[in-house]
Amino acid sequence: MPSTSVVPTNSTRQRLKAFIENSTIQRILLALILVNAVILGLETSKDVMTSAGPFLIALDKAILAVFVVELTIRLLVHRLVFFKDGWNVFDFIVVGIALVPASGPFAVLRAQSIACITRADLRTIDEKNCRRLN
Repeated sequence: MPSTSVVPTNSTRQRLKAFIENSTIQRILLALILVNAVILGLETSKDVMTSAGPFLIALDKAILAVFVVELTIRLLVHRLVFFKDGWNVFDFIVVGIALVPASGPFAVLRAQSIACITRADLRTIDEKNCRRLN
């Protein structure tokens, strides 16, 4: 019986790498980080949660799903080298924390995922500086 492993071939990895590193995709991910930060802020308001709670929670989960897909693609592309990049480790931890239910002691950790904004800003600055050097 042939093996049906999910290990991508080199050409698949190259296509996934081109996709995830595409500037339009990166801008979309940045926008989602910003939207998610606003959602996290809105979720702290009792009045907002009373009126729009289910919508915000659904939107938050949808955005989280996109981040999980992004991380999965990055892991498939970079394999174990993924964990040598501090930003990747940071993203992995933040998304992992976001997957934990936001209750009890985990509520504080969940709120810290707003730090993604800093990640996005620093990454953008870092990419611009690297382009100038090349």
